[in-house]
Amino acid sequence: MSSEQLLDVAVIGAGMAGLKVASELQQQGQAVKVFEKARGTGGRMSSKRFNTQLGLQLSFDLGCASFTAHSSEFRQQVMEWCDLGKAEYWLDAEDGEQFVAVPRNSAITRHMSGSVDCCFATRITRIQKDGVWHLYEQADNGKERLLALARTLVITAPPQQATDLLPVGVFSSLFSEVIVSPQWVMMVHVSNLPADAQSRYLKPSSAIEVISTETDKPGRDTQVVGDILMVQASAEWSAQRLELKAQQVFYELKQELEQVLSGSLEVQDFYIHRWLYSQTKLANDPPLNDTNAIDYWWHDSGVAIAADYTCRRASGVEAAWLAGKSLAQWLCTKELNNKLVGCN
Repeated sequence: MSSEQLLDVAVIGAGMAGLKVASELQQQGQAVKVFEKARGTGGRMSSKRFNTQLGLQLSFDLGCASFTAHSSEFRQQVMEWCDLGKAEYWLDAEDGEQFVAVPRNSAITRHMSGSVDCCFATRITRIQKDGVWHLYEQADNGKERLLALARTLVITAPPQQATDLLPVGVFSSLFSEVIVSPQWVMMVHVSNLPADAQSRYLKPSSAIEVISTETDKPGRDTQVVGDILMVQASAEWSAQRLELKAQQVFYELKQELEQVLSGSLEVQDFYIHRWLYSQTKLANDPPLNDTNAIDYWWHDSGVAIAADYTCRRASGVEAAWLAGKSLAQWLCTKELNNKLVGCN
């Protein structure tokens, strides 16, 4: 690889944080490339299309069911997405106004990736610092292939995946503060949803974190006969059933769902997915909206972590966006580097 192909910044992960930091830096004229192991964008904003045995194609949000916008800067961004027809207000809930992307939540990250140089279906298997960062992938023949050279490396992956790539000890004390939990999610297509069913349930039982009626969301497919529900299991319930077969998870979650809705359900189709690295929280559980907190982690070797779990003033999609934006702003003003503390 020639010196002309040296990147200013390489980003691992094409979710909300990775695409935000990449788009901001690219607008500032920096040479940036995003590497994503999946075939498309998404991360927390991923969606799924599912072909049923009857030949129907159902679509639903596989990651977050919806998102909030508490900070003024992220709310301004959400309003811009709404003006572009990429997002819409859904409903009010106890944890704030809920927004969704249209026609699926992955529409926003697809929109963001349009202005960014992304390499999809590309899994970075090893990184090495030798003057600059070297990024490698393992080819089909088992040999390593050098993909990129970069002055700065940004990782937006979950803690376990980031730790597998990083040199031993880098960010270890910070990673130790992050608790990551798995999550089972279930899509069910039902023909007899109770008339009094709510569009969204937050923590309706110890087993279920969120129930969302996909067909109630704005901009969704209205041709579906019946309703599509997305059920996100709680972290504790999921961890206790981590190795169960999908059929058993469906059976147990369906029972829990019927108890919440107070009635039996006629399920036409279902889809089960296990997120190994889904829900994150900090061990010391600091309060949100800490305006003095740094939204990302920086190491003097030239590597940064930006993700929902690095942002202590928000959560979920908003936290990932804020982390990406804050890191990009700092990388454009390197003279602030000596003001960072506690990130080594």
